[in-house]
Amino acid sequence: MLNLSKKIIIPVIIIIVSLIIGGLTFGSSAEDETEFTRNKLVIGYFPNLTHAPAMIGLEQNFYEEILEGIEVETQTFPDGSLFMDALTTGAVDIGFVGPGPALNRYVEGAKIVNIAGASNAGNVMVAAPGVDINSPEDLADKVVATPALGCTHDLQLRKLIDQTELTTTRRGGSIDHRTQAPANVAGLFRRGQMDAAIVSEPWASRI
Repeated sequence: MLNLSKKIIIPVIIIIVSLIIGGLTFGSSAEDETEFTRNKLVIGYFPNLTHAPAMIGLEQNFYEEILEGIEVETQTFPDGSLFMDALTTGAVDIGFVGPGPALNRYVEGAKIVNIAGASNAGNVMVAAPGVDINSPEDLADKVVATPALGCTHDLQLRKLIDQTELTTTRRGGSIDHRTQAPANVAGLFRRGQMDAAIVSEPWASRI
């Protein structure tokens, strides 16, 4: 098992907000406090431990306390691409997402704003039983999964193999990189259909 928090230092979560598409505006009042022009705020996040700041904030009612008088709703997502779809179409106003999906949409022209970092590291590479992976070089000729293309997990895989002369089959290499939901990884391991995957907690511990 490779602990990516030790191998690569990449901020896993960036809080972003769509000011124009989401209809949420910030301004300074006489008391220098944030003001909103809406009475409801929809927050998006993923149900994994790298998004603990979101879940703790909800559990402790931090958002309601800070946004007094504003109704807070939430929506969860399995990956950053779907979250960015929701953000750029106005289905959510603000949320937590990795740098990969956020940067991809920004480059495509989406009007998003990076507010702050919220979490660092938290993703883990796990290997199927009997598969010996102790270094990036061991990924040669292996089937490796990430939740999506362009997600933070995908960027971490690319960074790992960038340390070697390996590349994926998409680029003529030997690493068969596939996209797969973390919930399906354990079953694919048992059936011998996958060798390794990069996932977030709690999926890594469960697998």
